[in-house]
Amino acid sequence: DRKPLNTVVPIYPEKARRQRLEGEVEVCFHVDREGQTSRVRVRNSTHRIFEKSAILAARASTFAPLAADKRVAGIKTCRTFRYRLLPVAIEPAP
Repeated sequence: DRKPLNTVVPIYPEKARRQRLEGEVEVCFHVDREGQTSRVRVRNSTHRIFEKSAILAARASTFAPLAADKRVAGIKTCRTFRYRLLPVAIEPAP
């Protein structure tokens, strides 16, 4: 029941955008009692070019802290970040 407080959206790597690459990265990480993430690791990735931004986004995300009376320690969880290019609408010339 750990609720995300701040989910950071990864930055689309400019090199991937120029090459018109799309993909996804699954990262797994620990969430401590205070809601901070640590030990972020890539579990699966379609392109290495996306991994760094996914790791940075997971590290910067935070979760709700546990109440003082809760006995549960930190948890391990995974998240998949999808990198998709949006089509650009080109308006016809007048």
